[in-house]
Amino acid sequence: MFGRRFSRGWEGWTPPWMQPDWQGPRGPWGFGPGPQGPWGPRGWYQPSPEQQALRSTAAEVARLFAIAARSSVDQPERLAQLREFLERSRKELTDIIYSSGQGTNPGNPPDVGQA
Repeated sequence: MFGRRFSRGWEGWTPPWMQPDWQGPRGPWGFGPGPQGPWGPRGWYQPSPEQQALRSTAAEVARLFAIAARSSVDQPERLAQLREFLERSRKELTDIIYSSGQGTNPGNPPDVGQA
């Protein structure tokens, strides 16, 4: 069907990534041995179980906030509650970030655009 060039030696051939002894591409960002950077030996950062749980909880809060925001479209008092919650949370997070002694001025946080 493809001619003589393809008629020999293709049976049993598998790409390298499907072979059982293939260890992945080599280099700093691949699976093979490479220089170890700040992300660990595999080229990426592995968060601790506590950080993973915190991230999961934050995602759940974001999901619940989105549900509450969608359900309060025609309810101004509920929108006001959500806005207060969001501003209070934003202020607390800003205080946590900028009062951690990283050398930044808490009274003058960087300009962050609104989404």
